[in-house]
Amino acid sequence: VASKMAVDLTGSYMLKSAADFSESSDIPSILQSIIKKVNSEVYQISREKEANFGMGTTLIAVVVLNTRLFIGHIGDSRVYLIRNNAI
Repeated sequence: VASKMAVDLTGSYMLKSAADFSESSDIPSILQSIIKKVNSEVYQISREKEANFGMGTTLIAVVVLNTRLFIGHIGDSRVYLIRNNAI
Protein backbone atom coordinates (compact mmCIF):
# COMPACT_ATOMS: atom_id res chain seq x y z
CA VAL A 1 0.00 0.00 0.00
CA ALA A 2 2.71 2.46 0.99
CA SER A 3 4.84 1.77 -2.08
CA LYS A 4 1.92 2.18 -4.47
CA MET A 5 0.89 5.39 -2.73
CA ALA A 6 4.44 6.72 -2.96
CA VAL A 7 4.70 5.95 -6.67
CA ASP A 8 1.29 7.40 -7.48
CA LEU A 9 1.74 10.54 -5.41
CA THR A 10 5.27 11.17 -6.63
CA GLY A 11 4.17 10.84 -10.24
CA SER A 12 1.28 13.22 -9.66
CA TYR A 13 3.43 15.82 -7.88
CA MET A 14 6.18 15.55 -10.49
CA LEU A 15 3.69 16.18 -13.29
CA LYS A 16 2.20 19.15 -11.43
CA SER A 17 5.72 20.55 -10.93
CA ALA A 18 6.94 19.87 -14.48
CA ALA A 19 6.88 23.54 -15.40
CA ASP A 20 9.09 24.30 -12.39
CA PHE A 21 11.91 22.07 -13.63
CA SER A 22 14.21 24.35 -15.61
CA GLU A 23 17.87 25.28 -15.72
CA SER A 24 17.22 28.21 -13.41
CA SER A 25 15.16 26.35 -10.81
CA ASP A 26 16.39 24.80 -7.59
CA ILE A 27 15.63 21.21 -8.58
CA PRO A 28 16.99 19.64 -5.37
CA SER A 29 14.61 21.79 -3.33
CA ILE A 30 11.67 20.87 -5.57
CA LEU A 31 12.50 17.17 -5.23
CA GLN A 32 12.86 17.55 -1.47
CA SER A 33 9.48 19.26 -1.26
CA ILE A 34 7.79 16.52 -3.29
CA ILE A 35 9.35 13.76 -1.18
CA LYS A 36 8.32 15.50 2.03
CA LYS A 37 4.71 15.79 0.80
CA VAL A 38 4.62 12.13 -0.22
CA ASN A 39 6.16 11.05 3.09
CA SER A 40 3.62 13.09 5.01
CA GLU A 41 0.68 11.60 3.12
CA VAL A 42 1.91 8.01 3.49
CA TYR A 43 2.52 8.60 7.19
CA GLN A 44 -0.94 10.12 7.64
CA ILE A 45 -2.64 7.07 6.08
CA SER A 46 -0.52 4.79 8.27
CA ARG A 47 -1.92 6.60 11.31
CA GLU A 48 -5.56 6.74 10.15
CA LYS A 49 -6.22 3.16 9.06
CA GLU A 50 -5.54 0.33 11.48
CA ALA A 51 -4.79 -2.10 8.63
CA ASN A 52 -1.98 0.22 7.49
CA PHE A 53 -0.56 0.97 10.93
CA GLY A 54 3.22 1.31 10.84
CA MET A 55 3.53 1.02 7.06
CA GLY A 56 6.36 2.76 5.29
CA THR A 57 8.38 2.60 2.11
CA THR A 58 11.51 3.85 0.47
CA LEU A 59 11.39 6.27 -2.44
CA ILE A 60 13.69 7.40 -5.20
CA ALA A 61 12.77 10.22 -7.59
CA VAL A 62 14.93 11.27 -10.51
CA VAL A 63 14.86 14.33 -12.74
CA VAL A 64 16.94 14.44 -15.91
CA LEU A 65 17.41 17.92 -17.31
CA ASN A 66 19.61 18.26 -20.35
CA THR A 67 22.90 16.67 -19.25
CA ARG A 68 22.24 16.76 -15.50
CA LEU A 69 20.73 14.07 -13.30
CA PHE A 70 19.10 14.94 -9.98
CA ILE A 71 18.29 12.22 -7.46
CA GLY A 72 16.07 12.56 -4.44
CA HIS A 73 15.55 9.68 -2.03
CA ILE A 74 14.31 8.59 1.33
CA GLY A 75 15.18 5.23 2.83
CA ASP A 76 17.82 2.74 1.90
CA SER A 77 17.04 2.08 -1.77
CA ARG A 78 19.78 2.51 -4.33
CA VAL A 79 20.12 4.19 -7.71
CA TYR A 80 22.60 2.90 -10.25
CA LEU A 81 23.88 4.70 -13.31
CA ILE A 82 24.53 2.25 -16.10
CA ARG A 83 26.68 3.60 -18.92
CA ASN A 84 28.53 1.68 -21.62
CA ASN A 85 27.36 -1.61 -20.09
CA ALA A 86 28.94 -0.76 -16.74
CA ILE A 87 27.52 0.37 -13.42
